[in-house]
Amino acid sequence: MPRRYQTTYIEHQPKQRAEPSAPSVPLKDSRKRSLIVVASLVLLITAWILYQRWKNSVKLFQNCQALRVLSGDRIEVLYENRKLLVDLFCVDAPELGQKPYGRRARRALGRRVLNASDLTLHVHRMDENEAALAEIYHKGRNINLILVRRGLAAVSLPHCDQREYLRAEKRASSRKRGIWKKDGLHQEPWKYRRLKRKAKVNLPLYAEVRRENKTRAKRLARLKIKHRVSSKWRSAASD
Repeated sequence: MPRRYQTTYIEHQPKQRAEPSAPSVPLKDSRKRSLIVVASLVLLITAWILYQRWKNSVKLFQNCQALRVLSGDRIEVLYENRKLLVDLFCVDAPELGQKPYGRRARRALGRRVLNASDLTLHVHRMDENEAALAEIYHKGRNINLILVRRGLAAVSLPHCDQREYLRAEKRASSRKRGIWKKDGLHQEPWKYRRLKRKAKVNLPLYAEVRRENKTRAKRLARLKIKHRVSSKWRSAASD
């Protein structure tokens, strides 16, 4: 008998087109990009460091004239027809209220700068209020260092890390010069200023505490009187 062939129909499905894949980045290109990023970061960091060094670099102000001495570590000078406040670099002199050391430091500084018209300032930093933190030189002599050597001022810690100033202070303290003859807050003016600020802030607080102590004493006195009266009544009742 003839074989019967069974016909099967297969549905024709259209071929799906493969989506175009993202072009693969070669390994060399990725390395180049990473190197560019690292190099740009290094350049930015070096530029920032150089800017900070330029900002904190020492600048010379020549032919300055001292107008007045405000304290043992601050003067006012005339530079290029404008007034400039100058704080002595690495120097912290006693305050004027710390008698007699503050006035001595101001007189000693005045003798060295007021009669000189050719002062040279080595400016380390300029403040926002146009005050300069500087070393004062006259005829090649560092006046800041002279004040520390004579024991008229202390080294401003922890802002100063100059070895010559620290050595000068150590020598002056070992020889008991100026402020190092007697122990006290005149040897640490920054502590004196801190305590003075705290006292100014807490003055109303002191008055309030004093008032509270008075009212508390009155209350205690009343309680004592009540206790005495009650004890008398108790003793009378028991009798």
